[in-house]
Amino acid sequence: MTLRTPSPIRQLARESNFELLRLVSQFCIVLYHIIHFYVVPFRASPWFEAVQMPLHVGVVVFVLLSGYFGIKPSSKGLFRLLSILLVYSLTNIIFGLRHGDGLYEKALALCFLSRTPFWFVRTYVYLYLVSPILNDFLGRASSKQKWYILLALGFISVVIAQSRGDFTLEEGKNLGYFMFLYCLGQQLHEYKGAWQNWSTSKLLLAYLLLNIAIVSAYLLLPSLHAVTWKLCFYYTSPLLITNAVLLFLLFGKIRLQSAGINWLATSCLAIFLIHCSVHAKQLLHLVGKSLCQHLGDDCLLFCATVVLALLVVGASILIDKLLTPVWLVSGRLGTALQKKLGF
Repeated sequence: MTLRTPSPIRQLARESNFELLRLVSQFCIVLYHIIHFYVVPFRASPWFEAVQMPLHVGVVVFVLLSGYFGIKPSSKGLFRLLSILLVYSLTNIIFGLRHGDGLYEKALALCFLSRTPFWFVRTYVYLYLVSPILNDFLGRASSKQKWYILLALGFISVVIAQSRGDFTLEEGKNLGYFMFLYCLGQQLHEYKGAWQNWSTSKLLLAYLLLNIAIVSAYLLLPSLHAVTWKLCFYYTSPLLITNAVLLFLLFGKIRLQSAGINWLATSCLAIFLIHCSVHAKQLLHLVGKSLCQHLGDDCLLFCATVVLALLVVGASILIDKLLTPVWLVSGRLGTALQKKLGF
């Protein structure tokens, strides 16, 4: 039985099951943000605190997928990525220019990459920039070397981060952690032949039991809230990473091919950027506060929050599709740049 498959750098085809997972990961991010920022401040409920932990997998899953398929870096791709970030940063830039205290503050507002509130996209750009080095190493390295780099990055990004010995690593919002997830995604691709033979029902059971245990531990053991949060919530948390991998494996077992899903998934980055914009935050704050005031039952409030998250995802995709002419122009400019630079 073959356990290893070719390097992810050579895999180009879109797989709809994983494109659906991209959409699910963005939905988890949106729902988590709504609960964390716009529900919990107005509704002191252990349930809403606990449910954030299973939802916090979105970013981890998204970067795992990048490692699984491999980033194909090019000047055109980088130009497109920065163009998307710039366009969706315009509202924040304009807001900063209008409300900046002085010339220096107004100038900082124009630094849409370094000063962006979209930490995930900024760090992803860093990963994109170093991906040629990672791809070259992973393409040449032996199995032992790949495991070494994965374990080394995991030790730095998880063990050291969890011990709180280095404040720059604690939250996992850094390039080193994204490199660890990228290498982990590559290993998931490398050993696809092995996990494809695993029982789907057992994977599903493991995923459900893990999340039930996480939420139950938080609800039933209030004295251990800090420990549960540390082990299950932070990006560097081992159980959060385990949760993300289980979700990844479950979707990897699905057989699905859909042009519609692939088309929708091209707007995944837009979902993140739009719902994190300054005006979207203001609107979600008002809606979240209103829902908390008018819905006294936690179950109803949670259902309403899920519907709100779905509406945000749908509206973000619609906005992104309406901007298709902009992306076409950006693509043509990126192609011209790539031809000129030769890479």
